[in-house]
Amino acid sequence: MKAPKYADAISSEVQKHAEVVYDRFMDSGFVEFDAFEPFKAGSGANKPKGQIELLGENIINPDPKATPIVRLTIKTKIPAESLP
Repeated sequence: MKAPKYADAISSEVQKHAEVVYDRFMDSGFVEFDAFEPFKAGSGANKPKGQIELLGENIINPDPKATPIVRLTIKTKIPAESLP
């Protein structure tokens, strides 16, 4: 396969983001929660627990004109057996 050839405009835009750094400032790890409770009144004590994780990152671009970005990500794992 031949390497693709990009227009100069695309190459310069890609180069602007080549040195982006992702600085993770928060990682809660997975925390269990009662996934059954929001759907039915009462506890899902006999049901498997869901899991939630919160991640926070500063996206740092060396370009002084770049807009500052803070990215918050929420990951969840909910077993089907936890739901009504």
